Amino acid sequence: MNSASDQVVRQSLITRSGAALVVLVFISVVNMVVTFLSAENAENDAVRINIAGSLRMQSYRIAETLILSRQSIDHGDTTLEERLAEFERRLYLPVLARHIRNSGNEASVDAYAKLERQWFSLKRLMLAPDSDLVSVLDKIDAFVLDIDNIVKMLEVQTESKLKLLRILQGISMLVTIIVVTIVFLDLTNTVVMPLRRLVAMANRVRGGDFSMRINVGREDELALLSDTFNTMAASLDAMYRELEDKVQEKTRHLERARDELSLLYETARLLSGGENIQLRLQRVLDHAQRYLDPAQLAVELKGSVVTGDRGLVAPPTPGDGLPDTAAHRHRFAIERPGDHFGELVVAAQRELSAQQRRTVQLVAGNIASAVGAELRREQQHRLVLMEERAVIARELHDSLAQTLSYLKIQISRLQMQQARQTAQPQLDETVEHIREGINAAYVQLRELLGTFRLQLSSQGLRAALQATVAEFSERGDIAIGLDYRLDDCPLSPNEEIHVLQIVREALSNVLRHSGAGRAQIEAAMAADRTIEVCVTDDGKGFGPSDAQENHYGKIIMRERARSLKGEIGFDNAAGGGARVTLRFVPHAIARAHRMTPQPSVGSAREI
Repeated sequence: MNSASDQVVRQSLITRSGAALVVLVFISVVNMVVTFLSAENAENDAVRINIAGSLRMQSYRIAETLILSRQSIDHGDTTLEERLAEFERRLYLPVLARHIRNSGNEASVDAYAKLERQWFSLKRLMLAPDSDLVSVLDKIDAFVLDIDNIVKMLEVQTESKLKLLRILQGISMLVTIIVVTIVFLDLTNTVVMPLRRLVAMANRVRGGDFSMRINVGREDELALLSDTFNTMAASLDAMYRELEDKVQEKTRHLERARDELSLLYETARLLSGGENIQLRLQRVLDHAQRYLDPAQLAVELKGSVVTGDRGLVAPPTPGDGLPDTAAHRHRFAIERPGDHFGELVVAAQRELSAQQRRTVQLVAGNIASAVGAELRREQQHRLVLMEERAVIARELHDSLAQTLSYLKIQISRLQMQQARQTAQPQLDETVEHIREGINAAYVQLRELLGTFRLQLSSQGLRAALQATVAEFSERGDIAIGLDYRLDDCPLSPNEEIHVLQIVREALSNVLRHSGAGRAQIEAAMAADRTIEVCVTDDGKGFGPSDAQENHYGKIIMRERARSLKGEIGFDNAAGGGARVTLRFVPHAIARAHRMTPQPSVGSAREI
């Protein structure tokens, strides 16, 4: 064994492989360093070429503005001074000016300095009102040629950098191929062939033949591995029989684990069902009793849990009803952090094993989660009721309460006018205001009653709109079409209610005022993820009186659109008739858009 160790030290495969790996890593590092330095040197070249190229377009825009200003022609919102300032800002951008001045290229530095001098001279001529326009334009053309020269210089510099990078990468690739070829041939002779013999021996050992021996013929790690294989083959026969015994033991353990996992899975599945919690608990106990047979189980819930409004009660088999003949009683807490709901009682004729205790405790934990979820649903039910009452109170305050306050003020005003014996026209005007307030209160009350009574079926907004179409078609003897394309759109129940109410109010206006013979409802999602709901008719359209801002139906629809954080429009269709269009972004889409990271804007832009 000592001689084998000496052989490993003298002819180590690890050392040889490590040396080859070091060479490859060195070549890769050199290649990466060269590539990084070249990329860093060429950083922002595209931006500089883009900026330099944009100076040409800016020059032509300056010439255009100069011609229009000299001819006293309106040239838009941008003045000549603004054009000159924008050109000068781009000319002295640090990414362009600093790079050229610090590049060390005398031709580029001289060309940029010449461009600066020409710019100052040209700028004075353009600002001088008595300068010759034709001469200035000729100088602008010459100035653009100088800009082209700088652009070409920048392009040539970038191309030279890329050419050098390609040459270096080609050399690096060639050296890498040579080194990889040498390493491959060496590994084939020193590793692959011996490994094939070792694999052949492993296959024979796997088939039960332990007589094969191998000799590598060298002094390295594979020789040591061959000796180890030879020694291992001599002892595998005894180990094989020992392993078979261990496999059988592990098989039994896995079967028990399978039964425990099956119990936990069935427990979770039964507790997540939709039946009454009492039936679910009883089914769980029956299933767990088959696992612990012969044992009996019961659940004892605390009184505060049993007396819930949702009827949460313990199973009909209470813990104190278990047989007294059981030799062992075990109690497992039905609890979760911060809450204790009761106990799971197990009456068995023998002591439970540690694994069975852990499994039953997990079952108790699942029961605690189910009981807690049931209590949370009860609490959420109360919260929903409280929220609905708050909504009703808010709606009454924002609508009827304000309108009645307005009416109270108008009545006080009428009393004061009567006491002062005001002229009859003013009294009539006050009475008219009171009548309008009463009408508004009636409309608001009708809208609130419709809102509080309206319910969406479990089939969603499509079914509700279809029912609305059938209802209004029957009421008004009018043909109403529905084009619904929002089946895949995530609308909340509140958003569906508002959309339905707006459509109903629009159809109500069609029946009462338009005189139309046909109406159409369209609901679809636009390309920008905006929901668009449109109600059109072939009636007389909106007249001047219909466009008044205090039209109560429109006010209500606008308030609903604001509740959706959207907008609603009222206009006449091109072919006749009226059109009501609602646009909004669903809350789910808006929230997902806010959570999605926005792409960053690049530093270079196309001109």
